[in-house]
Amino acid sequence: MGELSGDIDEEDFQLFVKEQREPRWVAWLDSIDDQLDRFLIETVPGMPLDPYTPRGLHLAEETAVAYFPNAEAVHAPQNRAMAEQFGVFLGEVFRRSFEGSWINVPKYDHWGMGFCPVVRFPFTNMDICVRTFLASAAQDRTTIGWITVWTHAAEIEAAWVRVGRPGRRQWIQAGWIPPEEYDDQAGFPL
Repeated sequence: MGELSGDIDEEDFQLFVKEQREPRWVAWLDSIDDQLDRFLIETVPGMPLDPYTPRGLHLAEETAVAYFPNAEAVHAPQNRAMAEQFGVFLGEVFRRSFEGSWINVPKYDHWGMGFCPVVRFPFTNMDICVRTFLASAAQDRTTIGWITVWTHAAEIEAAWVRVGRPGRRQWIQAGWIPPEEYDDQAGFPL
């Protein structure tokens, strides 16, 4: 489960716990291994031996841009299963690379599924809302967006490690990651 940051009252905490226990979210989490298997075997079979690397991330983004002609295609019901596979893989690369955690942030749910998968890190206020990242890649027709964010996250994590891995709240409050550099709604650097 992800870590909360900032000042949070009991009511907000209970809501967060409830959101993480939502049955559709729990079922989605349970499907991650199957989604990854299908993605690596059927959707992008030419992945490197270790796909959870910048090289694998770049190949996945190139494939996503080739498959989805625009953001609307990402959201189309007939493409939902494929989009979920891309989202799971994208999130897993970031989660595995940077000690991230999957969390449910329903306020980002623009698909009407009742949950929204987000990867949260212990060292930054930047969350990876995987559906938004996928739609942005398709819309912008870029094949370097995901790797650019990954590289920036690696730089922030390296600085975080150098100063002793402080807690997320302490790290953010210390101003190590200027909040004005991020759009908290989309999870993207500005």
